[in-house]
Parts: sequence; C-alpha cells; structure tokens
Amino acid sequence: MKAIAVAAAGLFVTACWKTEKPVVHACGAPGVFGSEPSEGAFTILPSRVPGLEITDASWRTRGGSEEFVYTELLSLRATLHASRTIPQDEIAVVYDAPGPHAFVDASLLEADRDQYHLNRAAPLVDSGGRLTVGLARELRSSWWIGPHSALTYCPRTVRAVPLSALVLTLVPELETRQGQANRLRTSRQTAPLAIIMDTLVDYGLGSDLSVGAALNTTDSTLHDMVVGLVVERPPGAYQPEDGPPSPDTLEYFVGSVPPHALVGFGGGQFVGVWKVVRRVAYHPADVSGRAIAEKDEYHRASEAARLARIRARQPTQ
Repeated sequence: MKAIAVAAAGLFVTACWKTEKPVVHACGAPGVFGSEPSEGAFTILPSRVPGLEITDASWRTRGGSEEFVYTELLSLRATLHASRTIPQDEIAVVYDAPGPHAFVDASLLEADRDQYHLNRAAPLVDSGGRLTVGLARELRSSWWIGPHSALTYCPRTVRAVPLSALVLTLVPELETRQGQANRLRTSRQTAPLAIIMDTLVDYGLGSDLSVGAALNTTDSTLHDMVVGLVVERPPGAYQPEDGPPSPDTLEYFVGSVPPHALVGFGGGQFVGVWKVVRRVAYHPADVSGRAIAEKDEYHRASEAARLARIRARQPTQ
C-alpha cells in the first residue's frame, strides 16, 4: 500500500492508494477469453480551451489489495501542453462525455506523484509547459476478484474544456434552441438572465463541482452580469464549525451576454450535503457592501471580505 499526501492552504491530507497489479482485463472481443486488453489510448477530441491541447491520453485497469480486501481501479491520465499560462480553476479534463460513463477531472493532480503542495496562486501550466494529470476511480472491492474487469464499456474519448463550458460538454442539447427552450420551460425562470440548468459533478477529492448555464431571454445584450446560486444545508444536515455558513451564495461573473445567447458557468466545491434554494442573476451595481465576483471569477458571498483583502494586497497592473 502506498501513501499519498496532499497539502493545500496549510491543509495536509493523506490517503491510501492500493498497490497495483495487472490482474484484470477489460474491453475484449465478446466470448474470447484472454483477448481483453487492460489498457488503451483515448481518442483526443478538439480542445475547447484556447492555448491548451491534450497531446496524449490513456487508461488502464489494475487490481490490487489492501489487507484482506481486493480492489480494482480504473486509472485515467492525460498530458496537457500549453501555449499560454493556464490559471488553476479554469479548466477540466473530461473523459467519455457526453454519456453515462463521463468522468470529470477538475482537480488535475500531477500523475505519478506521492505528495502535492497545492499553491492556488500558482498557474496550473506555464506557457510552453507540459503537465501530465491523473485520476483513479474504484470499480469494485471484494474478498476476491476474477480476471475479468468490472468495467462494462471501453473508454474512448477525452477533451479539455473550460469550467465555464463544462455543462455544455456534459449536456450538449443545451447548445440547441430546442434544448434551451425545454430547459427554460422546466426551470420556470422568468428573469432576463435565466439559470436554466445547474448540477453537481463529482470530480474527486471527496467533493462536488457546481456547473450550470444561463440564458439571456431578452432582445438586448445584458452587460457585466453575475449569476448566483443561493445554497443551504437541509435541516438536520451536519454543519461543521469551520465550514461555510448556511445559507450562502455561490457567485459567478459571466460578463456580457448577447441577446438570446447561452452562457455557462462552473466552479466551487460542495463538501457534504447542500441544496440550491434560489437562482438569481444581477449586475454588480445592484449589490453594495461587499466584494462581487469579477471577470472569470467564482466565490462564495461569505468569502467576500477575505477576497477584498486579497485584492487590496495585489499590485495594480
């Protein structure tokens, strides 16, 4: 068993990673015993992130053990090459989307590393740099596993996407007029900028990522807009003393939205049980007394004071 350590913002986290052995096989010809490969390469779809390409991507299934329990893991990895500096919290790597087997890697931890020190102020990839990121998912654990994988499909595609376009990659019908009309009708939103979909995506590290899309329902451009998800913990849900308050607002700056155009948004972590109780959209001038999410930003309203202090320390450009 191999220890994995993660450090971020003063937090040091360790986890257990099973020792891997190639004892299971996936994606073979039906009925042909022993023909199944246990690894393969992904088809790389065109990047939706300007200045970033995936140059290589692969998957493999492996079996291992932790004390008396056997486990099978699906390991995914992709090599990113950047022609510009890519900030953290801007992109995700999406495997096998759209569809029921989609995996989202938004943590983007470097592959084959035992220890991580996550400096959120540092770029994810420098201009001209390369980074290989990895993600592992448990497929099964049991007292015994046979030679055939629990994987029921063959992993096939991978793509780099901005977090703001993640929901469009997972739900492509949102890019069609019919799909937008259907979502608008079911959302019962009547605001000029209507949030027609939002959801949580499991991206690892024990937390979920919030993503969504909003539609300009007017004949005019809406300038410098912010969308917000008002969230709270349901009654009886555990409320950690050092956790964010409930209720709170997840806030996303989406900029200017042309008439009848769709804009995506994404970011933020949900740890534990949260529920969206209200969806809002507004101009920064409509809010006073606290900092507002700025260009390409996400934050919680409860963090506005801390964000204002950080901005005050940053040198002017």
